[in-house]
Amino acid sequence: PRTKFSYPRLSRHPDPQVLVRINHLLEQRHWQMNLAALECMATIYTDGNPAAGTLGSYDDENITVAWLSTALMTVTESGSLYCGGAHPNNHFDPYTFDLLRGEYLNWNRIFDAYVPGDDGLRTASPTLLALMEKARAPLAAQDAKGAADGESLEGCSDVWPSYLALSVASPGELVLSVSGIGHAMGACLGPHASVSFKALRTYLKPGGQAYLVTEQAVQTD
Repeated sequence: PRTKFSYPRLSRHPDPQVLVRINHLLEQRHWQMNLAALECMATIYTDGNPAAGTLGSYDDENITVAWLSTALMTVTESGSLYCGGAHPNNHFDPYTFDLLRGEYLNWNRIFDAYVPGDDGLRTASPTLLALMEKARAPLAAQDAKGAADGESLEGCSDVWPSYLALSVASPGELVLSVSGIGHAMGACLGPHASVSFKALRTYLKPGGQAYLVTEQAVQTD
């Protein structure tokens, strides 16, 4: 009641257990935002910065359902959060949920997207790097046109794969975005290229095709 901002939930799904599990994950994301906003509001008693006592701009956060099918759901969180400090947290964060299993999507279930890195963390696979390079090729012409218009985002895709985020969007595309990058390159945040479901078929793992359906049989509130 104190924050008043909303977050999507599934209102129906063919599998009731998946419905419960996915809504639990969505509820967790919603509550994380609420707690961060209330923590910022509480700084009115401890801090004199201009944002003290506000919701940290969580009430202006842009939450969108970029894709929803019987198999996948992508929710994006984007905006400019601020509760004191040198600069705001400009961000674009997509989250994709597996509606067949009731969990966050493991992209490796669709194609070989990630492999273990030397530091133990996941890193882009040769397959994902090849997809990235193919999707990046048309961006050169767009950068040239943008430069002529004074709106160039030239070099934004050069931060891939370090700041590459995958998601799904209409009309049925794998979207390659810049996410998690530092404040100085915040203008690069967001989608920059896409690969159609059709173009992904040659890369699919067994069972991967089950995720590339387009029927909009699930609804959100």
